[in-house]
Amino acid sequence: MSLNVNIQLPDGQTASVVREMLPTASVAQSTSNSVTVSSAVIQTNGADGDKHYAHAFTNLSWSTVGSDKEQTITHNLDKYPAVTVIDNFDRVLIVEVDYIDSNTVKLTSSGSFSGKAYFN
Repeated sequence: MSLNVNIQLPDGQTASVVREMLPTASVAQSTSNSVTVSSAVIQTNGADGDKHYAHAFTNLSWSTVGSDKEQTITHNLDKYPAVTVIDNFDRVLIVEVDYIDSNTVKLTSSGSFSGKAYFN
């Protein structure tokens, strides 16, 4: 099952994102620019055998590096997954994603926030 999400960008344009839902995820609310996920499996094999991972974090988990905030997440999926970051207000955020290796990513943002990172 896929979910289409339209995101309003700061320059006034709209971007569309198609996300494959986790096999046991349920959507409680959906609007044109936010999605509320009421439940999700942390790591599972989908029907196609693909692995997924969801990682919750708080604004305290970010480290300050210069003027940026960073955090390193180990997902242990043994691949370079697509990463979607959602804050605790259920907004999809654009952060810099650096792949350290096939099991680890570093997220970089201009500020810290609480939320979740979904790896697919």
